[in-house]
Amino acid sequence: MSKSPAQMAWQRFRRNRAAVLSGVFLLFLVAGAVIVPTVKRDALEAISDAQFHPPNAQYLFGTDVHGRDLFARVFYGTRISLVVGVVAAVVSLAIGVVWGAVAGYKGGRTDSIMMRFVDVLYALPYLLFVIVLITTLDELLNKTLGSWGMPGLAAQSRILLLFGGLGAVSWLTMSRIVRGQILSLKAQTFVEASRAQGASTAHIIARHLLPNTWGIVIVYLTLTIPSVMLMESFLSFLGLGIRPPQASLGSLIADGKNAINPIKIYWWLIVFPGSTMALTLLALNFLGDGLRDALDPRTKK
Repeated sequence: MSKSPAQMAWQRFRRNRAAVLSGVFLLFLVAGAVIVPTVKRDALEAISDAQFHPPNAQYLFGTDVHGRDLFARVFYGTRISLVVGVVAAVVSLAIGVVWGAVAGYKGGRTDSIMMRFVDVLYALPYLLFVIVLITTLDELLNKTLGSWGMPGLAAQSRILLLFGGLGAVSWLTMSRIVRGQILSLKAQTFVEASRAQGASTAHIIARHLLPNTWGIVIVYLTLTIPSVMLMESFLSFLGLGIRPPQASLGSLIADGKNAINPIKIYWWLIVFPGSTMALTLLALNFLGDGLRDALDPRTKK
């Protein structure tokens, strides 16, 4: 009995031990990010006298300068970093897929104009662009919401700006990948037949072209998430990302850096958030590589 393409892809994926272990690790991490901050909600923001306690039976990851449980805060920071990474990657997916599909299918002058716009954005220092965008919009939102008597909502708006700002600069490579796939697919017989039957451009792209690109799109999506998380962590490290009392892995690493002094090094404030970030990024990259090999039918069975 012959196997379906999905079954064959799953079989290829299972043979990749690094990808399987990475998937298991990410599932554990997501479960911890959901459960731990919920169970230990009081430990997230509770300020106590247990300042700078090293890891022990009560505090597995030690405590920070305010006596807060670092174990709970690391998982809370992981939740925020993962949410920002996934949502911004989905934003980049939506923009990049639509942009690349339209440019590739239309071709000609439309393709040239759309891709030259992408080239111009590529030439810009994207991190500087994100910093300027977030800073400008944040100040505008703070003034607007503050004048409306909603300062609390203004304080929570930074994470929404991260969604949009990071997603707005992460779609460029996605659009090029999708465009290349559409260019190779639009000359196929099934597309010509659909066009001959009078199908609209939107119908052909949505029903015939995009479904044949989802394999490589999903793979690139898994590789976009760690790059977005890294950018978010860098912005939070600079103080331009998540604001207290919220925390991301980047802001936790920044807090650990600020606690270092020549007299005493509180190593757990750096080691645990930094290790969690490094392992998460590594697992996402291994998972992306595994999906790429599994979804490629040319991979040796």
